[in-house]
Amino acid sequence: KLALILVAALAVASRPPHPWQVPGSG
Repeated sequence: KLALILVAALAVASRPPHPWQVPGSG
């Protein structure tokens, strides 16, 4: 199921950063 992980990673990378992904936001 490595493909699911790759697809999820691409989906997250293609979207704007979420508040919890921004450094320093806690």
